[in-house]
Amino acid sequence: MINVDKLKCVKCGKCVMVCKSGIFFQKEKNAAPDIDGEIMLECMKCGHCVAVCPADAVSNDNVNFPECKIIERNEIPDYDKTMNLIRSRRSCRNYKNERIPGEIMAKILNAGRYSPTAKNKQSVNAVIVEGEKIQKLAELTFKFYKRLVKIVSNPMTKFGFTLAAGRAVVKTIEANSKLFDQAFEYWMNGTDYLFYHAPAVLVTHSANSGPLPKDDCDYALLNMIYAAESLGIGTCINGFLLKAAEQSRDIQKFLKIPGSHNIYNAITLGYPAVTFKRTVSREPLSVTYIK
Repeated sequence: MINVDKLKCVKCGKCVMVCKSGIFFQKEKNAAPDIDGEIMLECMKCGHCVAVCPADAVSNDNVNFPECKIIERNEIPDYDKTMNLIRSRRSCRNYKNERIPGEIMAKILNAGRYSPTAKNKQSVNAVIVEGEKIQKLAELTFKFYKRLVKIVSNPMTKFGFTLAAGRAVVKTIEANSKLFDQAFEYWMNGTDYLFYHAPAVLVTHSANSGPLPKDDCDYALLNMIYAAESLGIGTCINGFLLKAAEQSRDIQKFLKIPGSHNIYNAITLGYPAVTFKRTVSREPLSVTYIK
């Protein structure tokens, strides 16, 4: 249910402006807005109407009002501080043997919760793997890649696999087969070049029926990465796990991924064993202006 307290309303019309579903309308200029009851059922639950109202005149059952804090503009980091956070973040491949406390992990996950999602679906899910379970995840990941290498090493099975997966995939597997074997050998000897002995692995997943599930998970992941950085937690995107998890039903089952969901991101997390003194340079973006 959405309501406008017309005694509080200052008739600014901002709720009408920000609601792109057309739920609010003004019969005449400088009048208190009314609500279209039929369109109200199509509310995206974005909370814009509550957030924009200067008089707290709008109530929306889809929005938990006590959670909606006043925005203090002076508390928002300026550009230089924001860039310092972005540029200070490095991919972490050296972790301390120290568990991430639950309250710290909760803060990281909370940052992902407030990321934008297409049509405000808020359908991003996360799985955290910790402790000895990471060893099992590594075992399943190596098992997947060893199977792929075996397939492309056999001319009979390689032909059918190439037809199904494409030449580019086969070439990638062949080019990295020695790396897979080496990483597995190191892992068997106690050196982890897959997860770098991280105390936690985070995977995001979402229903594949959403409008932009991958984008939603990407935005959430980036929020969580920068939140982690601000809390002294290092992160590293893990493409090897992601590619295996996308295809391996064993990994999906281990991670308790519903059959209607796809996995979109994977990262390692932990307290860094190495700190960096400087930021690094990057090539300028290639930009085209169309005016």
